[in-house]
Amino acid sequence: MPSKKMNFGNQHIGEGQPCFIIAEIGINHEGDVDTCIQMVKACAEAGANAAKLQTSDPDENYHPSTDSYNIYKQSYLGAEKTDKIFKYARSLGLEVFTTSGLRTLEWVEKLNPSGYKISSGLLKHAHLAEQTVRMGRPIILSTGLSEYADIDEMVAIFKKNDFDDYTILQCTSLYPCPDGHINLASINEIKEKYGVISGLSDHSVATDVPAYAVSAGAKIIEKHFTLDTKRKGFDHPISLDVDGFKEMVSLIRRAEALMGDANKNLVPEILEKREKMQRYIFSSQSLTKGKVISIDDLLFLRSQGESEKRLSASECDFLLGKKLLKDIEHLELIGQSDVENEN
Repeated sequence: MPSKKMNFGNQHIGEGQPCFIIAEIGINHEGDVDTCIQMVKACAEAGANAAKLQTSDPDENYHPSTDSYNIYKQSYLGAEKTDKIFKYARSLGLEVFTTSGLRTLEWVEKLNPSGYKISSGLLKHAHLAEQTVRMGRPIILSTGLSEYADIDEMVAIFKKNDFDDYTILQCTSLYPCPDGHINLASINEIKEKYGVISGLSDHSVATDVPAYAVSAGAKIIEKHFTLDTKRKGFDHPISLDVDGFKEMVSLIRRAEALMGDANKNLVPEILEKREKMQRYIFSSQSLTKGKVISIDDLLFLRSQGESEKRLSASECDFLLGKKLLKDIEHLELIGQSDVENEN
């Protein structure tokens, strides 16, 4: 069973850790290494934990007659340029990785990526999965084109190879993705069904969806990143620019703060407030020595000041049916020492 915690490069991801935020640079650099360097710097300043590229050899992945072939041919970065980008990202404290195909996997591995991403379109590529597992690094699966039966097939490959260092992202491969198809409920279902860290690869154009995803259990957020959302083609129109990404990160971190601690451990400020606001036991009337206390003899009041003899409302049963050892005035505290001890 995979762990609900994992290392991704030098970062820890999972339960008890902040949400891991990936800036999907992808091919928005349009094949210009200097632009990509600028994007890496910008996404680090915007609060990303990781920068992700797409290393897709067009001759391996797309038929020459497709638009995708032309786009990826234009934006393809080879080993030398990718190495330069990886090194720069690491100098900024970012984790860095890429989506790879079979032809590029070996040289990408030599660049020491933090992990690998198997994208939605490659999730049923069993041989690529086998070879990626062989690299021994963490794998992020995206499920934008998958039903659970498809995910089961990939998980079976991992199990066959005794590999459990993977995480699964909810994703919907619509660009942009409308609200009705984002399906945040899948995040927790994936987590429970496969016992993994789960998250969201978000294709909406909103800044707040990832924060809602965190509230739904996401520990990883991946979001497309660009320097200019108005540029045509590539993934620019479905990406966030620097300001949008900063806003998204801020909303995610606020969502995490709002989620707080599921254990309901009271902080000192609340403990102090509880002492002032909870109810204590007072007499509802003047009571004489020897009186057997009934519920009608008691009031449960918030009071000022402290007293060692104070009993809280939860200790009411201790007093009921006991005889008073002294006279008690109206609105006087009643404590343990005021009644007979059965022992």
